Amino acid sequence: MRFPVFPRVGAALLPAILLAACATTPDGDYPSLAVRDGERMTGSIAAPPPAPLPAVPAETVQEADSLLQQARRAHADFQAVSRRVTPALRSGAGPRREVALAELMAARSSTMIPLAELDRLYVAAAAEGMDTSAILQARGEAESLVAQEDAVIEAALR
Repeated sequence: MRFPVFPRVGAALLPAILLAACATTPDGDYPSLAVRDGERMTGSIAAPPPAPLPAVPAETVQEADSLLQQARRAHADFQAVSRRVTPALRSGAGPRREVALAELMAARSSTMIPLAELDRLYVAAAAEGMDTSAILQARGEAESLVAQEDAVIEAALR
């Protein structure tokens, strides 16, 4: 079965005719690619203010305060241990110095326990979408105490 010639030739010429019609404007210039007035976006979309986060329960705040008090007591114990073992640390190498370092590190771990519990409280409250500022404040102070202890141990290792 043969197809007439015109449909085949017409089908081949149609894309060329359509492209030629888009190539120039009546005065011979190429069309502008500038943004047209109808394509401009106007106005603005203002995002609504975020809703305030719900407060953590009072028991959680009390637990955070209690953990901070534990960290403060543990830090005071660390300072007492540090004063007691400082002569052994300055004496140089040997088993006495190693025991003194071990005592310092054990005292530091007593401060780390409340800090880890504050981390647990923070993660639980954040996962529930609550305001964690009270927990973060207590955690920040406990972390500062641990950093002070780390500095003492670091100095003792030199």
